[in-house]
Amino acid sequence: MPSSDAPFVHVVLFGLPEDAAANAADELITDIDALLRDLPTIRHIERGKRADTATRPVVMTDYDVGLLVTFEDKAGLDAYAIHPDHVTFVTKWGPQATIRVMDFAA
Repeated sequence: MPSSDAPFVHVVLFGLPEDAAANAADELITDIDALLRDLPTIRHIERGKRADTATRPVVMTDYDVGLLVTFEDKAGLDAYAIHPDHVTFVTKWGPQATIRVMDFAA
């Protein structure tokens, strides 16, 4: 099992309500870029709208935007979680979206 000093991966899936504005996913991605992309403990970040690959039954389709963030270690993830820009992002989008998070040591 990887240790706490191994790289950490943070995966977030955002589900927007059916009555969300047509540009809500684009706005969420804009906020990721503006508030999260340059936080100091992030090693790598990717984000985007759900891809249309639902031809296989194992592919999840109950989300609208995905976010993948890699950190040097668990301490980096912990620092990210309490960073003021992350808190601002969560405060805005938490009430507007269904959010599922998966964290793992790589």
